[in-house]
Amino acid sequence: MRQQEGRGGPAVPLAAAGLIVQVDGTPGTAQRGQGGVGVVVRDASGRVLTWHAQRVPAATCHEAEYQAVIIGLALVLRMYRGARVRCLTDNRVVAEQISGRASVRV
Repeated sequence: MRQQEGRGGPAVPLAAAGLIVQVDGTPGTAQRGQGGVGVVVRDASGRVLTWHAQRVPAATCHEAEYQAVIIGLALVLRMYRGARVRCLTDNRVVAEQISGRASVRV
């Protein structure tokens, strides 16, 4: 697991302005059974506050992307509790389901 922590505590205006959480996940190869996720947290001006990358078990690209979203939101909750968050993903299915524009099938 790799992670870069932001310097110092979050400023009060940070929560009001909101954060941008960029996430990406990959299922890796079926033989290895290990994928990976990456998360970058930025302030409203685009400055990188922190980032995180780790290996995760994921069979599909959607599983890996959802794990990236969960890890990213947990990171923000731990470091910047109370901040408004906008999550960016390149996975259309995950984006549509999280926003409520598409249903989640079980």
